[in-house]
Amino acid sequence: MKHLLLIVLVGFAAGIAACSGARCGRGDWCSCSNGTDCFQGCDDGDGCRIFCYNMNRCGASCGNDCSFEFHDATDSSVNCGDNCHFTCHDGGSCTVHAGANSSFTCYGMKQCAVTTGNNSRVTCTTADSCIVECLGDCRVFCEDDVQSCDVTCTGGASPVSCTDGSKTCGSC
Repeated sequence: MKHLLLIVLVGFAAGIAACSGARCGRGDWCSCSNGTDCFQGCDDGDGCRIFCYNMNRCGASCGNDCSFEFHDATDSSVNCGDNCHFTCHDGGSCTVHAGANSSFTCYGMKQCAVTTGNNSRVTCTTADSCIVECLGDCRVFCEDDVQSCDVTCTGGASPVSCTDGSKTCGSC
C-alpha cells in the first residue's frame, strides 16, 4: 500500500500544475475550485489549511498541523506530517498518508485509503470501501453503511474489535 501511495502521489504531482499563482503559508486558508487539476503545498511547511472542491483531481502536501477538506473531486491525494486533520466527502477516491495524532473523516466516497501514524483516528461512513493501514496505535470507525472496511496493523498484526464498534491497532 505504501508503494501504491507513493506512485499515486508522485504521478499526481508530476502531472498537475498549481491551480493558482498564490502559494499557501502558515495559517492561510488556501482554496481551489471549479476546475480540472489542483495541487497545493504549504510554503512554510506547517500549519496550512487547504480546501479543494468541484475538481477532477485535488492534491496537497504539508508538514505538521495542517487541515484539509476535499469534496466533489474525482481523485484526491494528501501527504501530511503529524497532527493533521482531513475530511474527504462526496467524491470518487481519497488517498491520505499522515503522521501521528491525525484524524481523518470520509463520507459519501467510493474509496478512502489511509495510512496513518500512532494515536490517529479514522472515521468512514457512506463509502464503498475504507482501507486503513495503521503505523502504530490507531482507531478506525466504519459505520454500517461502509461496504468494505479493511484495517491493517503494523507488522501484519490483526486489529482488535472494540465494544464501541471500532477496530483498533492497540488496545480499546
